Amino acid sequence: MNNVEFNTIVDRFFAFQQKMEATKGKEYAGDTDRLANFKEEAADIGVMPETVCHIFLNKHLRSIRSYVKTVQATGQPPTNQSEPFEGRVGDAIVYLMLLYALTVEREQITNEIAAGDRGG
Repeated sequence: MNNVEFNTIVDRFFAFQQKMEATKGKEYAGDTDRLANFKEEAADIGVMPETVCHIFLNKHLRSIRSYVKTVQATGQPPTNQSEPFEGRVGDAIVYLMLLYALTVEREQITNEIAAGDRGG
C-alpha cells in the first residue's frame, strides 16, 4: 500500500469516526461533562475514572486481539463478528482519547490545588 492509499484510508476512517463519536459521546455523557460516564461508574464501584476507562478500552482491545488471532490461525477474517472490525478499532481509539482527556483533567485539577496551596 502506498502513502496515497494509506492516507485515503486514514481520512475515510477518521471521517466515519467523527460521526460515530459525536453520536455515542452524547449518548453516554450528555452535554455537560464528556467524562461523566467514567466518573459516575468510578464513584459507584470505588475506583478512579481512569480505571473504568481502561476496563472499557480493554474490552475493545480483546476483540481486536481475537480478530488478529483468527486471521493468524485461518488466514481469513472472522465471519461471526457482532460489530465490524472498523468499529472496534474506532472504539479503541476513542477510549484512548478519553483516557488521555481524563489524565489532562486530573493534571489540571492537581495544578489548581497546588496553586491554591501556594496562595496563587
